[in-house]
Amino acid sequence: MPLANQMINTLGALAIGLVLTGCAGQTADTPAAAVTAPVDCSPGDMDRAQMLAWREQGFTANALERDVYALELMDCFGHPDPVLRDDIGYSGLAALMRSGLLADATVLAIWDTAMTQLQQPDLAGFRQPFAALALAEVVRADRIKPLFTEAQRMQIIRLATSYVVNVRDYRGYSDTEGWRHGVAHGADLLLQLTLNPNVRDESIPDIVSAALTQVAAHNGHFYVFDEPGRLARPVLYGARRRVIANDAWGPMLMRLAQPNGTEWSDAYDSTVQLARLHNTRAFLQYVYIQVADVDAPAFQPFKTAVREALRALP
Repeated sequence: MPLANQMINTLGALAIGLVLTGCAGQTADTPAAAVTAPVDCSPGDMDRAQMLAWREQGFTANALERDVYALELMDCFGHPDPVLRDDIGYSGLAALMRSGLLADATVLAIWDTAMTQLQQPDLAGFRQPFAALALAEVVRADRIKPLFTEAQRMQIIRLATSYVVNVRDYRGYSDTEGWRHGVAHGADLLLQLTLNPNVRDESIPDIVSAALTQVAAHNGHFYVFDEPGRLARPVLYGARRRVIANDAWGPMLMRLAQPNGTEWSDAYDSTVQLARLHNTRAFLQYVYIQVADVDAPAFQPFKTAVREALRALP
């Protein structure tokens, strides 16, 4: 498929063309205390102790409860308590969705809620990343049993790529506040899209390119929470789809290896450039380790492009 020219120009176009209202990421300087509205998290009107006991029971629920609980768990995504937000909210939702027992109408309602949450202002920085994970679960469900129209899948792709491109809150894990991890959670959503055979081949370049826009991060941020590995996965599985032209990979990955207007030798006098070098090297090394032993002829152009980009770094 002749996608070379499209791919070479996609990185620059995404940042301009995919911005959706309300989806711009929050900054790492925004304190969690800026959110004053209380956050509800009480599926089935359970208190914290009851929810923890429910988790220990594997989030089992009867037919009358599980669809209601699944939707109510999404209220936990913005909760400041990391146990309620992650161990109960997301983990419970994922367990119920992966049981395969939720009604299709419930999964569609989860999709609608996650899409809304991903576009709402999120000063504390919790709700959007966990909405991205919920949406990844929805895309996974659509992979196993097609649920969406083509138009609905395109809505997800546009919002997912825009969210990832616009993340600027790079907070990962806090001992007191738990996970935010917007880049990694967004990458997980992109991964599920690349894995989904119901996503049209024509959308893969935009999905891969969205991941690549965050490889170096912005404003001198150093990745320390495995973000390069998470970003690499949608790129790797995008390559496995074999819809990106062989001669597009070289220019696309080599662009990552450029020092952004100065020589790499100057990087050691600039934290912004050091961060770019650190993050890019970590990403390319992760990708290369995954493909180094792959001998399939069809994968060689991608493998060569990764190796050459690595060699361009100091």
